Amino acid sequence: MANYFFFHSLLVNLTFFWHKFDTIFYLTKYEDVRNSGVNPLVHFIKNGKKEGRSPKVDLSELFKQYKNDNKILVFDHSFGGGANSYFEDVTLSLEKNNITIRIQYWLYNKTYSISFFYKEKILKEAKNISHDEILGLLGVGIKYEKIIINNLAGYPSVLSILELIEKIKVDGNVKKVIYKGHDFYPICPTFTLINYNKKY
Repeated sequence: MANYFFFHSLLVNLTFFWHKFDTIFYLTKYEDVRNSGVNPLVHFIKNGKKEGRSPKVDLSELFKQYKNDNKILVFDHSFGGGANSYFEDVTLSLEKNNITIRIQYWLYNKTYSISFFYKEKILKEAKNISHDEILGLLGVGIKYEKIIINNLAGYPSVLSILELIEKIKVDGNVKKVIYKGHDFYPICPTFTLINYNKKY
């Protein structure tokens, strides 16, 4: 019976912490946990929280770290295919001298990720970010050189994202908002132009 209560308690905690926990961040930040072979989420629930360890990246600190750099904000989906290839092959190459911040929505767990790139290499990444966190984080006086809407397929509220982009553009005096022609999802969700092989 004691095992039942332990596993029931663990399951409740796992469900609660799942959206508030970033496994890659935790293992990267805490070498002792990485070397122990213990499941990082279980470690955080049993020990890490009491020890004051962070369950995921402090996103506001990430943005502060790059506050003086030229930044490009890119909205993209997470399905792979042509739009993601375009981001990796073209956008990163064209913007290699800027900090490129990529926002992606992950339909399988209904959360966002933010990735920071420079010189075509990933610098930092944060996952399991809620919709409200994204809206609050991106709308707070951060300056961008331009915003690129690469693909919004799968986003839960395309309208709220477009409203956020408009707010960022106006508040931050963003010079350019570029809407890539390969994404007609907001107009017609069943219409796509380019596949993962970059063929129409």
